[in-house]
Amino acid sequence: MVNTRERLKGKESEAMLKYISKPALTPESIRLIFTDMIEVDIAHAIMLGKTGIIDEDKAKAIVKGLIKLKEAGADSFHADTSRGDIHYNIEVVLIQELGMDIGGRMHTARSRNDLKGTCSKMRIRRLCLNNMKQLLEFRKTVIELSKEHAETVMPAFTHSQPAQPITFGHYMSAMAKALERDFERLHAAYKHINTCPLGAGAAAGIGFPIDRQYTSDLLGFDSLAEHSIDAIAARDYLVEYLAALANLLTLVSRIAQDLYTWNSFEFGFIEVADALAGTSSIMPQKKNPLTLEHAKSQAAKVYGELMAVLGCLKGSPYTHTSDVSTTDKGSFADNAAKAAEATMALFGETLETLIVNTDRMLNDTRINYCSATELADALTLNHNLAFREAHQIVGSLITTAIERNILADQITPELVAEASQRITGKKVTMTKDELLEALDPAKCVKTKTQIGSPAPSEVRRMLESCEKTLSQDQAICEDISNRLDAAAARLAAEASQYMVK
Repeated sequence: MVNTRERLKGKESEAMLKYISKPALTPESIRLIFTDMIEVDIAHAIMLGKTGIIDEDKAKAIVKGLIKLKEAGADSFHADTSRGDIHYNIEVVLIQELGMDIGGRMHTARSRNDLKGTCSKMRIRRLCLNNMKQLLEFRKTVIELSKEHAETVMPAFTHSQPAQPITFGHYMSAMAKALERDFERLHAAYKHINTCPLGAGAAAGIGFPIDRQYTSDLLGFDSLAEHSIDAIAARDYLVEYLAALANLLTLVSRIAQDLYTWNSFEFGFIEVADALAGTSSIMPQKKNPLTLEHAKSQAAKVYGELMAVLGCLKGSPYTHTSDVSTTDKGSFADNAAKAAEATMALFGETLETLIVNTDRMLNDTRINYCSATELADALTLNHNLAFREAHQIVGSLITTAIERNILADQITPELVAEASQRITGKKVTMTKDELLEALDPAKCVKTKTQIGSPAPSEVRRMLESCEKTLSQDQAICEDISNRLDAAAARLAAEASQYMVK
């Protein structure tokens, strides 16, 4: 029998077993780490044989045993909770099958600290890459919706009040630009995730002549986590990843809140497709926009995972400890990745099937005074008024219009003259055509041609830039996937040589 508690007298307490060891060895916990750990074990065993640290025939036997376990799969692996650790369980199985002289050599020149840190990074880089790929598809949906509505006039809002005319395409293209930064943050996190801790040992490196670069390459890492203490202590890559997801879902939540408001009967700007809505158990008229509500809620889940990880790390020594290790054992990253995946899938489908009430948007923009700024601009440009003076005239005009129940498209040159007389003592005479042009939201939008403005031509230019950036980011993901596939193929090829009798 292999003893995994050599330094300690007696068995683990029942509380230790119940609350620490058993939760670490549930079927789900094993599935999270099993395949990655076996692959790290295989790469490490091959390296031990190639460097002559252990006899190559013994390394081959270890690799064969590990491949047998990998092919059987995590669901076939029965862990003994008294061993308290998946690594110990794998090692004991090999010792039982191959004998101590062979199986007992697998853990040569390695610690659980660098082993588990490596496994953690392999799992989290996979989650991060999947999120990056899904974000590409999500961005494509947002860009297509923006292009479709580059000329769909609607009011912009500030302080939840009508502000100025824009287009729905201009609004959605703002999301497209923000999503580019979300991709950059995920990609930056991936770069820090994909550095290899293996070979750092427990904290002080390894006394054997190991080849860290070789195992790093076999496992698909871009570089080494070089410093032996930093390699096993750092979890900032996990914080970065969760923070990037938190940023992404915060953006989605804010956009979803706007659409949620505009989906209401009172606004009627947009409508969620029936397939993505729910009903009431008592009110037969209800059509509830469930996917928008879901999208608004998911950011909170990611915040919780991020805060949990930060809580584990806060005040912990900068080395390996159980509270640091908790960030590897826990499903913080997995839960956050699932929340992001579900949100992008549901919100993406919501946008693909969104019903946009273009007439309602345009009509509201015509009557809700949001062209008032453009009217003040016209007074400034065409009637030699200071802008602040024009601003005061139009402000007084709007107050009068509201008091008299006059909508924006019913304002007359006489009302402008009356307001200017009241504010400046002089009547400003606007022609009817000049006034109509200043208050026409579609014309207001088309005149805004400066960089980043809502003119359809400028929105389309920005969307072309978004499509170019999207293509570049797709190439980044393809390159990452290709490099990981090449590393996996190399590891398989190296291992297959060890399978030859």
